[in-house]
Amino acid sequence: MDQTDITRRLLGTILLAQGNEPASDGEDRVKLLLADLLNVDLQLPGDTTPQETAHAVVKALEPRFNGLVGAACVIVRVLAEAHDAGSTKSSQEVLREVALYLARDTQ
Repeated sequence: MDQTDITRRLLGTILLAQGNEPASDGEDRVKLLLADLLNVDLQLPGDTTPQETAHAVVKALEPRFNGLVGAACVIVRVLAEAHDAGSTKSSQEVLREVALYLARDTQ
C-alpha cells in the first residue's frame, strides 16, 4: 500500500463519516482501513527472540503509520488552504475534489 493508496482510503473514510450513512458503515470503513494497514507479511526464523520480533513488527508497520499520519496532514492542509482562500465550498466538496484528483492521477 503506497502513500496515494493510504490517502485515498483515508479520504473515503472521512467522506463516509461526513455523509448520511449509518455510523456503523463509518466504523466498518475504519476497521477495513486499519486491517489493510496492519496486514503485513512477517516471516521470522523460529529462534527469533521476543525483542527481535517486536523490532520486526515495528519496522514493518512504521511506514504504514507514517503514511497514515502524512495523509491526515495533507488532508488538513488542503482544508485549511481552502478555508484561508475564502472558498465557499463545503469540506465534503473540497475532499471530493482531492479524491477525484488522486483517482485521475493514478490512472
